[in-house]
Amino acid sequence: KREIAAGNAYLEKVKAAPSYFSLLLKGLSNAVPSSMQLSNFNFQAAEPTQNLTMDGVVVQSALPPEVTLAEFVETLQRSPLFDSVTVLRYTKRTENGRAILNFSV
Repeated sequence: KREIAAGNAYLEKVKAAPSYFSLLLKGLSNAVPSSMQLSNFNFQAAEPTQNLTMDGVVVQSALPPEVTLAEFVETLQRSPLFDSVTVLRYTKRTENGRAILNFSV
């Protein structure tokens, strides 16, 4: 028991605080709706203000994908982890009766 307790105490002592990037990823995992997939991340930590650019796609049949993207942007803006969330570009096409929206934020 003592060895286990000593091992747990050591792990707690050396356990690092979560990095800003890990907090960003956790926030994103909670914000991304099921109809959205993020495919590319570009995190620039060295700049005076840390920048994260993401590419992704929304695929939907019923709801317009622009609505899902707008709700995603609003969710990120409400988060204390993100500032100045903007849509950089988007393109929309239809394939097999489903709307597909590629985007960068």
